[in-house]
Amino acid sequence: MVLHVNHFDKTMRSSIKTILAILTVFSMVLSGCTEASIDSAENDENNDEINDMPLPDCELNDSCFEPEEQLVMIPHSDGCDNINPIHCMLPFPSDAFLVDDETKVTGKRIDYSPTSLPGSGSKSMIEIPLINQMDGFSTSTQIMTAFSTSPNLDMAANQNNIIPSMSIQHQTLLVNLENGDLIEHWVELDARAEDGEEVILHIRTIKHLEYNTEYGVLVHGLSDNSGEMIQPSDALTAIINGDSTDSTDIENRRIGINNLIDYFIQEKDVKKSDIQAIWSFSTNSAESALGPIIQMRDDALERIGGGIGCTIESVEENYGEDNLTLRRITGTFTTPQYTLSEYTPTLINRDENRMPVFVENREVPFIMTIPHLQNDTTDMPITIWGHGFLGLGDGGPRGWAHTYQTAMLTTDITGFSSVDYDPISFALLDPNYFSHHSASLEQGMINHVVLARTFSDTCSNLTEFYEDDLKIINTDEIHWGGYSLGGIVGIPVMSLSPDINRGALFAGGGPYTLIAERSGAVQGLYYAFSLDISYENQMDRAVIMSAVIQQLWDVVDPDAYSAYLNGGYSGLHEHQFVSLNSIGDQVVPILSADRMIRSSGASIMDSSVYHPVETSTWNENDTSSSVAVYFDGNFTAPEENIFGPGNGAHGYLWYPSEPAEIAFQFILDGEIYDACNGNCTN
Repeated sequence: MVLHVNHFDKTMRSSIKTILAILTVFSMVLSGCTEASIDSAENDENNDEINDMPLPDCELNDSCFEPEEQLVMIPHSDGCDNINPIHCMLPFPSDAFLVDDETKVTGKRIDYSPTSLPGSGSKSMIEIPLINQMDGFSTSTQIMTAFSTSPNLDMAANQNNIIPSMSIQHQTLLVNLENGDLIEHWVELDARAEDGEEVILHIRTIKHLEYNTEYGVLVHGLSDNSGEMIQPSDALTAIINGDSTDSTDIENRRIGINNLIDYFIQEKDVKKSDIQAIWSFSTNSAESALGPIIQMRDDALERIGGGIGCTIESVEENYGEDNLTLRRITGTFTTPQYTLSEYTPTLINRDENRMPVFVENREVPFIMTIPHLQNDTTDMPITIWGHGFLGLGDGGPRGWAHTYQTAMLTTDITGFSSVDYDPISFALLDPNYFSHHSASLEQGMINHVVLARTFSDTCSNLTEFYEDDLKIINTDEIHWGGYSLGGIVGIPVMSLSPDINRGALFAGGGPYTLIAERSGAVQGLYYAFSLDISYENQMDRAVIMSAVIQQLWDVVDPDAYSAYLNGGYSGLHEHQFVSLNSIGDQVVPILSADRMIRSSGASIMDSSVYHPVETSTWNENDTSSSVAVYFDGNFTAPEENIFGPGNGAHGYLWYPSEPAEIAFQFILDGEIYDACNGNCTN
């Protein structure tokens, strides 16, 4: 019994403890619910009070909150300068197409992607690998951009009035960013623009730019013909206003463009709100432009010594049967060759640094014209004569050879000879073939250098140089003469040749891209260039022909060599020339002659009918300067960049005696002679 009671007691005590525990927990839960109910009631009361309070102004207009940034949407095309949506390659030239390259002299390298250059009707993707090895843009480059509306240029410098471009108030500024100098230029709209398309604004320099130099370009304050201000592109507007864009290209370049804007504001007093276009570009080094052809020349001269040899194939006595020519000699001379094939189109064999590599020796044709002797002539000098565009080395002008008693020696200017029409045509369909064209031009320059060396040494004592056992050819005197193309390439040939130190340049000029826009000589090629299988769009044609290809033509352009006409660059030789030019020339425009004269630093003969701006008048006591003369035969040429209807101006220099008298007096005796007696008119 005792055991039963104790068990019951223990059981009861356990149950009571359990009940107490449950009650304790339940009371705690009830207590929490009560507090929550109280808090809820208090919160409802507080919320009612808050809802009755007026909102701050910033919440009403959202100004309390940081707004989400709106990006400016910019059209993007890979491989393009996306600052200007009108054309992938505009503005041109632009640092947008340069990349850093520490292996280059300038520290930069051109980088056109497969989508940068416009495709033709025959090939959608154009690549020119040779240009991408160069360390900057040509010093003869064309400079251009375009806007959505055409600007009025009434107040801008033009080809007849360049002086306004030297004011910081001028609507276009071209600045050497390394010294702050304003660069003289003039401005024109592309007269070839087609209906319905934007018009290119050309900024024309009046002489070559400096090598390895950065330039800044600014357009500001231009209005259209209705008086409305020209608007900058959306991308440039975003940069000016500090707005972010969705373009990686633009954002990556923002700092550089802002720095350029700051430069023009601080240094040239430009108003930021007036800026309509702004960009920079860097020119190539002389090593990049001329280094390969100088190395080719050095290698060729080392290989030949005094010349490898020449072969006479025919001799025609009394050629022409007009008593002008004693004999005409045809043959070949042996020349080191660097082109992969002797047939065009072909390329220069180059190493990884773009330097030419010797391929083989080949025989190159030549023709020499020896005039009938007069006045007991016994030591006629040799004039290497350069032929015209798409012509042949056919022996030179026999009449002048006879009158002035000089032997004429010729070979083809390969690249621009009669056999090169088809290769040039290929390049109009695929501009990479301009690399092949450039190769022929380079080899042609070397051929002329070797021609001069060979006939001054190894082939200086040919039996054909004798008459009645007396040597009548003075092979110690070799000079240059040329007309049209021959007048253009004279400066490159003389700069490269150690054996030619003076020459006469008839109707010369440069650069080629400036000539090509206005020269009737290329009108047929330009027509082909405009076909649907080539480039129907004028803006594409301008970019390809008037800008990019100049890089490949520099090797035979007087502009590239003129900076070193009087020395200053290892590997180029000093020389002196007289330049004879015809006002109104529609084949080699006077604009290009002016530029060649300025770039070379030549003086103007006082008798000249025209003295280009930024040139000096020749002093008769100056025996070392090159001298230019302009003749007026009452011809005119269009001022726009179009082909003229044709006139006799280009051939005019053949007919009056004065141009030839000035030229050959200088060739024969090295004397500057004013044959015009004060006035070189007809």
